[in-house]
Amino acid sequence: MRQGLPRLVEQVQSDYGAQVRITTAGHSLGGGLAQQAAYAASGIGSVYTFNTSPVTGYYEVDKAHRESNSKGLKIIRLFEHGEMLVNLRFPLRQLYMLSSENPEIHELRFNLINGGNFISEHSIKAFANFLCEALHVRKNDSKSTLEKVVDTETET
Repeated sequence: MRQGLPRLVEQVQSDYGAQVRITTAGHSLGGGLAQQAAYAASGIGSVYTFNTSPVTGYYEVDKAHRESNSKGLKIIRLFEHGEMLVNLRFPLRQLYMLSSENPEIHELRFNLINGGNFISEHSIKAFANFLCEALHVRKNDSKSTLEKVVDTETET
């Protein structure tokens, strides 16, 4: 990832302009990799993760690149209350607090799936369906409902 991703970002910026901001997203381990990608390559402006692994690869990226690429970065972590990685996230949250800038990290916990178990509540399919229903995502919005919720949280 550390070698190929910066070249990919450079190619996207070459094709679409240097001002383009890239968003990465992932579920579970893919959420950790989406965050690591943002730490490893400049040009990634935001990350959305769903029931993400608490392993982000933060320390796998050298400090100079990590700090430079974190400037202006916004990470939104969404997770279901009862899913299986919650028990790993909680003790780590006591050691590593969320940062308010560079990167700006928000965690949004939902309790949308009732009657499941910690494995079924980790499912991206069920979580995505409930998120879409709960947030009334509309295809024609220029800004998603989720972005509006996060912006509102940030302002308060």
